[in-house]
Amino acid sequence: ILQFKMHLKHEIGVFFTTIFLKILESANSTLQQKLMVLQLLHKICKDSQIVLDIYINYDCDLEYTDIFAKMLNQLTKIVQS
Repeated sequence: ILQFKMHLKHEIGVFFTTIFLKILESANSTLQQKLMVLQLLHKICKDSQIVLDIYINYDCDLEYTDIFAKMLNQLTKIVQS
């Protein structure tokens, strides 16, 4: 998959914004669904290169949504609740 990540940039962005972040944002998501997304994000955040890639490829690119910032905002809301 790593060799295709630049070709899948749009799809990865859609996956993050329409699935993972929507589950965290939605009041209709179950606790189990949110927990699964949090576990996935925990695995992703363990690899600093992936976190850096998300920031550079989405938040620094004006054509894409700020995935890293939205992810941090959702995690902050969860911690504060």
